[in-house]
Amino acid sequence: MSSKFPQENINGETIIVGNDGNDFYGSYLFFDTSSIPDNISIHSSEIVLFKVTDFFYDYNKNFSICPIADYFSSFTSYETRPKIYKNFSEIFNPFTCGVAVEIDITNIVRGWLQNLIINKGLFLYSSNSNSSLTSFGSALSKDNYLIPILRVSFKKSPIPVNLPYVPINKYPYILSNP
Repeated sequence: MSSKFPQENINGETIIVGNDGNDFYGSYLFFDTSSIPDNISIHSSEIVLFKVTDFFYDYNKNFSICPIADYFSSFTSYETRPKIYKNFSEIFNPFTCGVAVEIDITNIVRGWLQNLIINKGLFLYSSNSNSSLTSFGSALSKDNYLIPILRVSFKKSPIPVNLPYVPINKYPYILSNP
C-alpha cells in the first residue's frame, strides 16, 4: 500500500517498503502459525526477506516490522490500512550486501503463541523520515527463492505449559496508524 495510490492495493511480485521523499510505502505479510505445536519453548524466530534491489551497506536507514491489530486483504489500501501494535515493533536494516535480510521477531511470535496478541499479520514500513525505499520478493513471486520465510526454532516442553488466561485489555498496547 502507498500514500501515492491511497485507494489502491499494490499487490505484486515484490514488496516495496519505505518512502521516496514524497510518498510512503508499506507492506503486509501473513504467516500461518497454526502448524506450530502447543507446549513449546521458542528459542528464536526470524522473518527472512529476500532482496531484489539495494545490495549495499547503509546503516543510517532503519525499517520496522510489527504485528497488525486488524485483518488485511487484497482490498486493503493506504486509506483502509489496519492499526498496528507499535510496542511489539522490531527495527532492522535492509541495506546490506547480502541477498537476504533476517529480522528477529521472537517477541512477536511468542506474543502470538501465548495469545497476548492475535496473529493477523505483520506490517513492514520505514522508520525514517528521509528518503529510503527498497524492495523484497513477495508471496506472489514466480521465483520461489524470493518468497519470504518465517523460521521458528523451538523445543517441545516435557510438561504441558498451561499459561494463565490474561485478558488483552490488561496490556497497554498502543494501536496506531503508521
